[in-house]
Formats: sequence, structure tokens, C-alpha cells
Amino acid sequence: MRCNLETLGQALAATYEKRGGANVIADYEKTLSAVRKDEGLTKLWARYLETHSYAASIEFPETCDSVTKAMGVIKAYLR
Repeated sequence: MRCNLETLGQALAATYEKRGGANVIADYEKTLSAVRKDEGLTKLWARYLETHSYAASIEFPETCDSVTKAMGVIKAYLR
């Protein structure tokens, strides 16, 4: 099942605005860059894969790429 990015972007942008989190969007690239490089999070992902076989083919950088893409969509819908 594919996610409708337009609907997701609109919904998450509205949530960010309602909760006052729009400022987080401004620095998401810097934050995600740090997350991608964090060895502790990489190790945590490896441990997660040990008990969640459905995610076995997903590498940690791929998860960061997905979040980066989602954040870009959200940013596009912020007012």
C-alpha cells in the first residue's frame, strides 16, 4: 500500500502548526544528518532488526532517507 504524500503532508503540516512545532521543520536537514551519523542509533536499528524480521531488508540510512522525504513533503505544505 502506498502512502498519499499530499494527504500526509497536509495532515502533518497541520499537526505541526497546531502544536507549535513548525520551527522543527526549519532545521530538519541538520538534525537528520546528525541522526544518520549517530553510531548509537545505527546499533539500536541493528538490535531492532534482530527481533523484527519484516524490517530485515531495510538499512538504517534508508529509514533516514524516508524521513527526509516525508519532512520535505511536510515543509511544502506549511503555511
